[in-house]
Amino acid sequence: YPGGGPPSRGLSFYAAKNVCGKRNRRLCTGSEWRMACGGRKYPYGGIFDPTMCNTMSMDGAERAVARSGQFRRCRSGWGVYDMSGNVAEWTSDGRVRGGDSYRTAERASCGYSQRRSAGSTSPFVGARCCADPTLIEQSEGSKK
Repeated sequence: YPGGGPPSRGLSFYAAKNVCGKRNRRLCTGSEWRMACGGRKYPYGGIFDPTMCNTMSMDGAERAVARSGQFRRCRSGWGVYDMSGNVAEWTSDGRVRGGDSYRTAERASCGYSQRRSAGSTSPFVGARCCADPTLIEQSEGSKK
């Protein structure tokens, strides 16, 4: 969230599922994650720009993990922050997506994913939780 605290990180797939479950949420599917990223190569457009998100800098230096939403221009067309860089995120298919603060270009794109062992952890891997619409949200959407 913009202005939020540090992202959850150092989570295994199992721990990520547990964190989301405790919030009455679930891990996002791969297609939900890609859609939230905005349907472009990067959340902000089609050309990699290392100044937009918390990815490796132009001179190849790794960056520290930042608080959520600190990179204000790292926002998808849906208004979702940090889909590229900062920490990679587990999805329900056992993949991590979005790259992290020491990735650049292809590995920080909306389409990049990497299968990992479900028990593995990394200080550069966290989670993003999704929720299903409630009946109230669904009925309000049908009135529009």
